[in-house]
Amino acid sequence: MDGVQIEQLLGKPEQSPEVQALLKHFGVTKKLKLNSEGYVSLGLEPHGLQFSFKPEAEKSSKLIFSVVFFYTEVEGFKLFAGTLPFGLKFTDTKVETRSKLGTPATILERYRRDNFIKGDRYLVCAYSPDGPLKSLTVGLNRDQQSG
Repeated sequence: MDGVQIEQLLGKPEQSPEVQALLKHFGVTKKLKLNSEGYVSLGLEPHGLQFSFKPEAEKSSKLIFSVVFFYTEVEGFKLFAGTLPFGLKFTDTKVETRSKLGTPATILERYRRDNFIKGDRYLVCAYSPDGPLKSLTVGLNRDQQSG
């Protein structure tokens, strides 16, 4: 499945037909349950993906698809083989990423990360020590999230 399609589902309820189709596509059949920190983290290591769901509101059982992580072969994950959103590629360097996304909202040189705000999304671009993008996190801006 294409990363652009996945990213476009952010903000949709877990029970929506689109999110259910996404979960089914990746073989998720069990009911999602909140962890002790109050959200659902769903690692899809063979696909190079991780999804997070948060409650729509405090004490709500309705879960909202709130964050997607796209990985290269790092941290036990396989390479995400689809197209990344925002025109990014895992071969992009910081310079190339910044030319596509503009000036980062925050630069964390020590951690080799750039944080961007794009409309109602935040992006975290993490770079390998040798330069290219190693992971991309896309989530709903805090003011777009409930809970």
